[in-house]
Amino acid sequence: MIHDGGADIYDIETRTFEKQDTAVVRRRMAASELTSWLSGVYGTVALHLQRIGVTAVGQPFARYHARDGHVDVEAGLPTAERITTKDAVKSSSLPAGPAAVTWHRGTPDELEQAFEALQAWMERTGVEPVGAPWAIHHINPIELPEDNSWTTEVVQPIRD
Repeated sequence: MIHDGGADIYDIETRTFEKQDTAVVRRRMAASELTSWLSGVYGTVALHLQRIGVTAVGQPFARYHARDGHVDVEAGLPTAERITTKDAVKSSSLPAGPAAVTWHRGTPDELEQAFEALQAWMERTGVEPVGAPWAIHHINPIELPEDNSWTTEVVQPIRD
């Protein structure tokens, strides 16, 4: 557990993930724009998949390629098959392998604490991060929460 003044904040666990095909939209933006952008992009991807007849097979996610005051993020849905890229919706995938995982409650704009907790855990345990982390939002991709009640699983791939 990561502690803050004696209060338990984040439990960290390790898990192994299978490679997962995805349909995404990618953009670089100020971190403060993230929640409102996700509110639109998940619906866009879901409608695109419906139009092309491909099934979404999991929760919406956002993968963070850079977090430096701005975020370079691809967001979308896991799919039952690889899609053909069309317009803004691109084919991508989430990697297979071991990962450190924690849970966060709050808006995507507030995820930095969870990323910091994972980083601190990796430094403390000597585990090396590999590749871009992602956040799995356990929400309905069409009817997103309007408040900070998002429940998010934060995943950081690690060296085997």
